[in-house]
Amino acid sequence: MYGAADDEQTPLVSASRQPNGVAKKPPKTGLQVQAQERRKEVHLVAYATEEGIAREQHQEAAKVAEDVQVVKDLFQENRNIIVQGQPALDQTEGNVDQAGQHVEKGRQELSKANEHQKASRKRMCMLVFLLVVVIAVVVIVIIVTKK
Repeated sequence: MYGAADDEQTPLVSASRQPNGVAKKPPKTGLQVQAQERRKEVHLVAYATEEGIAREQHQEAAKVAEDVQVVKDLFQENRNIIVQGQPALDQTEGNVDQAGQHVEKGRQELSKANEHQKASRKRMCMLVFLLVVVIAVVVIVIIVTKK
């Protein structure tokens, strides 16, 4: 059985000791070398994968920041359009108010004109009647004087 903490997998059972008291490591077998190489490859793949994920996350964050800037620019453009259009809206509102006032004034003037027209018709009828009476009197006077 080998210790999990050591990359080179030293046996837990004590190996033969050298004269300085350090345990002698047994020579590595082909399978051990392959396993160690495989672990290195796995670590490299994991590192490359983590690096790829980090790069992808960075790209996505940059894209989100770019999209936020686009939305900010759109809101700014809308604000500018509204600010530029506000005087025209105010002027249009003023024109509508003026038109309403003019319509009301026109209605009042039409009412007065209608009253004047009625009065004028009455006067005209009276004048025509008076003219007919005067003509009748003149005709009667002429007829009576001829006889």
